[in-house]
Amino acid sequence: MFTKNASSLKSKNSKIDEVQLLQSIGYIAPQNTGYYHYLPLGLRVLNNISKVIDKEFSIKDDFNYNIEKLELSQSSPVNLWKKTHRYPANKDEVFTYMENDKNLRLLNPTCEESITQLFKSNYMKGNSHLPKIFYQTTKKIRNEKRPRFGLIRTREFIMNDCYSFHNTPEDTSKFFKIMENKYRNIFNKLKIPVIAAMADSGDIGGSESIEFQYQDSRGEDTLLTCKSCHTGFNIEQFNGQLNGKLHEAVTKDLTFKLCWNADKSSLVAIYYPKGEELSINKVEEELGDDVDAESFFADREVGNQKIVDDINSKEDLQNYLFELPIVRMIDLRINKRGDLPDWPFKVFSKYQFMNIDKVDLCKPVSEAYDCPECKSENTINVTRSIEVGHIFNLGDRYTNKDNLKVMNVDDISKPIYMGCYGIGVSRLLQILAIENQDSLGINLPKVVTPYTVNFIVDNYKKNINEIFEEDSDLKVFLQDINNKQIEKDYYLDLASDIKQFDKAKVSAAVGIPINVYCNGKHTKLPYVEVEIRGDIIDENWINKLQNIVKDKDNFKVLREHKSDKRLPLIKINYKDTFDVCDEILKIMR
Repeated sequence: MFTKNASSLKSKNSKIDEVQLLQSIGYIAPQNTGYYHYLPLGLRVLNNISKVIDKEFSIKDDFNYNIEKLELSQSSPVNLWKKTHRYPANKDEVFTYMENDKNLRLLNPTCEESITQLFKSNYMKGNSHLPKIFYQTTKKIRNEKRPRFGLIRTREFIMNDCYSFHNTPEDTSKFFKIMENKYRNIFNKLKIPVIAAMADSGDIGGSESIEFQYQDSRGEDTLLTCKSCHTGFNIEQFNGQLNGKLHEAVTKDLTFKLCWNADKSSLVAIYYPKGEELSINKVEEELGDDVDAESFFADREVGNQKIVDDINSKEDLQNYLFELPIVRMIDLRINKRGDLPDWPFKVFSKYQFMNIDKVDLCKPVSEAYDCPECKSENTINVTRSIEVGHIFNLGDRYTNKDNLKVMNVDDISKPIYMGCYGIGVSRLLQILAIENQDSLGINLPKVVTPYTVNFIVDNYKKNINEIFEEDSDLKVFLQDINNKQIEKDYYLDLASDIKQFDKAKVSAAVGIPINVYCNGKHTKLPYVEVEIRGDIIDENWINKLQNIVKDKDNFKVLREHKSDKRLPLIKINYKDTFDVCDEILKIMR
């Protein structure tokens, strides 16, 4: 089960790419671009992540809500998605196949339509049965055009998705808040620091939306957080204002960008300070029209020159220029006395210009914006991030499209309201590798480790049965370990082709928090050595262990502190092993 590659993983203090790490320690293996196999160790960690979610969902914060687990079909009829207009709008993002040469089906990237249809068919029996809440943890399929960044952007991924049905908007909002709190609890238990950010609902839709973002400079999302009130914002939902002291503060080092509007009927000239980056969303909002993406995102100098050359190539240039509508947009950072770049065309009329000035056209940067929540000045920090969870208050976005109604006590038909909630479980495996990589490999929190304890037997090139003949107590001890494997998540390493030292390196690399050594030069029964790989969070741990062992005379601390390549180590009587391991796990991160 353990890969030998992990024993020579990396040199001291050098970090490797976390996807390479997960492959090296035998957690995952790539199949094709966008597809990964989850190997036994990685699958155990994924299952443990799911157990954390299951446990949190089983806790009733309010006895009106019972969250039930199910498993939906992984495909849907295309006609079902047509009812919510997500097909053919998202045709390029889904995989489809023909069933019996007549029914077109798609592989589900999300399951809003499927769960709504199921609820309508099997559970809609009046509002006395609401709320109703279901969840699953299953593989999803999306036609990701450019799979990248390991497990973050794949075509096949594991997702925990939850769906709730309510008879009032107020109840939907109430449960939305409960799920926000549950998500915070889940990430806290996984020891993954996230920021809850107000977000745009996007294609899924709805009235409320919160993303749970993990900060990473390689992430594709832009996250804004207030250093004062700690509120988070997705870039699309941020409405904070540029601090007043930065208005009209720039007079030099100005530049401009030429682009077309969407139908190329108007030329748009955008003036802004050098060093800033234009925001297409802000430009389009202030313009009141879409812009042509190709010309907007082209390199500024190259794109400007292309537009100038295209216009100058017109046969009747003078008339074309006089008739061309031109919008001049000036960012509010620019002072009215600012030295604007020269206009690239000699023929023009001042009457053909429409000026839009004193508007914010640039992407936010750190310590330049005021917080819209607490009104603190210059407190917004801008970072890159990875989305690991997202919750939506959908309202009747799906239930109304499917004509899903419920009869209330007065026999008046009214819509059902809905929420959906998702966690990228397979993404979390990579996030855990980012967050917990160290010089030995991966040092996971105890709730997700593939095993709690690895019992490492020194039997290199030895027949285990011959060892048992020499030491019958060892046989009984190992049988006892074997009997506890399922209950305690123990692993018994009896590999005879690997030296004990290399077994220990591999065990540390894959993130097992405790190693117990036996049958070695210094660990013949009745003694074993216990090495602590995980992080102890109790400074008084030695006294706690001394207090629980029965054979106190033979309790010995061989190494108290952790360093880059040396871990805390104690020697105990083997009969105290299970109690000592249990106690260590109690005081471990």
